[in-house]
Amino acid sequence: MNETLHLCIVSERLLPNLIPALMLRPQQVLLATSEEMAQRGFTRRLAGLLAARGFAVAVKEGLPSGGLSGMVDFARSWLEEVTQAHPQATRVLNITGGNKLMTIAFLQALWGRVDDILYTDTAHGVLEQLAPPRGASTLELTGVLDVSLYLAAQGMVYREAVSDSADWRGRAQRRMRLTQHLGREAPTLGPFLGTVNWLANAALGAGGDVLVAPRQRFDRPPLGRWRAAIRGVDEAGVARFDGGCGLEFADAEGARYLGGGWLEEYAWHAARALGPDDVRMGVTGDWEDTERGRNELDLVVVHRNRLLLMECKTLRLGRTEQGDTELMYKLDSVGDDVRGLFGEVVLLSARQPSRIVVDRAEHHRIRVVGPDRLGRLKTDIAAWMRTGRFPPA
Repeated sequence: MNETLHLCIVSERLLPNLIPALMLRPQQVLLATSEEMAQRGFTRRLAGLLAARGFAVAVKEGLPSGGLSGMVDFARSWLEEVTQAHPQATRVLNITGGNKLMTIAFLQALWGRVDDILYTDTAHGVLEQLAPPRGASTLELTGVLDVSLYLAAQGMVYREAVSDSADWRGRAQRRMRLTQHLGREAPTLGPFLGTVNWLANAALGAGGDVLVAPRQRFDRPPLGRWRAAIRGVDEAGVARFDGGCGLEFADAEGARYLGGGWLEEYAWHAARALGPDDVRMGVTGDWEDTERGRNELDLVVVHRNRLLLMECKTLRLGRTEQGDTELMYKLDSVGDDVRGLFGEVVLLSARQPSRIVVDRAEHHRIRVVGPDRLGRLKTDIAAWMRTGRFPPA
C-alpha cells in the first residue's frame, strides 16, 4: 500500500483546524514553516502533537513570509524534493494553514501536480476536497479534538479537571436538584446568592482549600424563597441549617459550592446532558510560555473541533470599576489565547450585570448570560453545538 504524504503550512491561529484532516488516517505529515513560525514555537508545537499521536513528521524550513514569487518557488522546489524521495507516495496538500498569500502561492504552484488538495472548513464542520481530476467534493468532519488536544494546540498543557474525578461526579449528581433550583431561580434569588456567597467565603481560609469557620449565621432567619433554597442546601448535604439563623458547612467543598461553584456545576450539567464530544469543569493547565504560568478555566466544551469557554460568576458585576476591568482583562487575555479562530467565550452571571459590563464584554467578543437567561442555557449550548455560534442575548 502506497504511503500518503500530507503537506501542510504552519500558521499561528489555525493549529486546531489543521489537526482534524490529518487525523482522518495515519500518514506522514510534512510541514512547511516560515522562520517566524519556527521561532515562535508553533512549528515545534504542531510537530510534537502529531508525533505524540503516531504520525511521522518532517519539517521543511525556509518558507518566505512574504512575496508571491518566492513562495511559489519554495512550493515547487519542495514538491520536487518530496517526489524524488517518495516517488510512489500519494501527495495531499492541505491549504488550511498559512496566510492568504501562501495559500494562493501553493495553489498556483501545485494545482494539478498533487493527488488531492484539502481545506478544513471548521466553521461549517466539513472537509473540502478540491483537487482535479476527481473534482470538488465535501466530507463531513467528525469531532477528533477533545479538551486536552484543543488546549495543547493553543499552547496550554492540560493538567487536570475537577470533573475528571468519578467521586466528584457522584457528589455533583447528588446535589444536582439543588444546582438546578439555584440556576432556575437565580433571577429572584440575587440577594440570597450574595449572602450565602459571603458566608461560604467566611467559612473558608485563604485559598479556599480549608474549612476554618464552618459555623456561620444569617442576620435574620431566612423566609420565603430564601427558606426554600436553604432547606435545599440542607437536604443536599452541602451545609446543615438549624431552622433559625445558623448554617454549618459540612466540608470545604460544600463551602466552595455555595460560594459560587454551583454555577459551574449548573453549566456542566447543561452541557453534559447534550452529549458534546468533550466537556470538562474546573480545568487546570500550564502555558508553554512559563512566564504566563497556570490558568484555571471554569468550563470548557469541545464539539465538532470547536471550543466553548465559560467563565462563571455569582458575585454582582458592576460594583467596582477596578473589579470589572480586571475581569474583562482576564477573559479577553485567556479567551484570545485559548479559543483560536472558532472558539466562543461566554460569561455566566448569577447576578444581573450592569450595562457597562455587557458593553465591555461585547467589545471583547464575549457573550454575557445573565440570571434571566440561565434557564435556557441548555438550549443556547445546543444552538452553539449545531452552528458554532452562541446565541446573542
